[in-house]
Amino acid sequence: MQNTQPGAETCNGVDDDCNGAVDNGANACGGACVLGSAPGGGCDGNDADLCNEGTWQCSGLNAVVCSDATANNQETCNGVDDDCDGSVDEGTNACGGVCVLAHAPGGACDGADTDVCNEGSWQCSGTNNTVCSDGTGNNVEICDAIDQDCDGNISEGPCTLTNASSTCTNGACTITTCNAGFANCDSNQGNGCEVQSGGASNVAPGENLGSWNADSSSGFPFCSGDGCDALLTRTGTRGKFFNIGAIEDSDCSAYISLRFDLDVPAGVDYDLYITGTACFADPAFSQTGAGDKSIVVWCSDVSGDDDSFTANVEVRYASGSSCTPWTLSVYRHEC
Repeated sequence: MQNTQPGAETCNGVDDDCNGAVDNGANACGGACVLGSAPGGGCDGNDADLCNEGTWQCSGLNAVVCSDATANNQETCNGVDDDCDGSVDEGTNACGGVCVLAHAPGGACDGADTDVCNEGSWQCSGTNNTVCSDGTGNNVEICDAIDQDCDGNISEGPCTLTNASSTCTNGACTITTCNAGFANCDSNQGNGCEVQSGGASNVAPGENLGSWNADSSSGFPFCSGDGCDALLTRTGTRGKFFNIGAIEDSDCSAYISLRFDLDVPAGVDYDLYITGTACFADPAFSQTGAGDKSIVVWCSDVSGDDDSFTANVEVRYASGSSCTPWTLSVYRHEC
């Protein structure tokens, strides 16, 4: 089209200033236009006619960046509108899954927004299940597979497991050592060292085991020997208290006795203590040290007297730990 009255050049396909050129001059098209011809030269903002640089889109007047607007120029995390769509550093994972921008977050850093990078000064890691931090330690690290404080480490958070010293390894807490008197018996790292050997599970006088006829002989006037008779067993993984009665049940002149055997598993030490009204003990009223224990307590029978007695029994934790419980076996009569 020919113009007969010279005027200011505009982006309209007309030679407005009548100089023989159409849409010429710096920023004649507002610094951004698309024309049908091939690029006339590098889109660098220095040509006399920015618009006639062709189908390429030119943004701004200085340090112009170009793209053919077909995504051939892919967004990168560089503060420049690489694909010339009016947005800078946009697009899911445009910044390689990690970017930091200076302005405040534009929205939740959840990886679902159209513009992940423009979610602000927060750091975005990955494209799915995105986790954010402002990089100042306000997001405290915990022991999981996520880098909460965005320092590149996922196994640096505090790690606490029950009754154990623990460390964060590959994003999960693992047991380093069990605390004294505890053991990890179920092979589950998550619940720590769940079996306790130390301390006691009850207090004196403890569990009552009943009262039992305990004469070593019976059947007066013949008084035949009754022999060793197993009464009961108890098990446990901690110390425990019991009480039991031994009854004189015949007119025979024979002693009344109870025997206590404690089977102790490897790796732990439990001691055996007997108190109460028994007259004698073999080898003593207590046994300590490693290994199994055995104590017999009794009273001699005096004709016409009731020599019944009670025994207070303590299985006492000393040291170590084990996943196997101890076993206390009680016998009566002549053992």
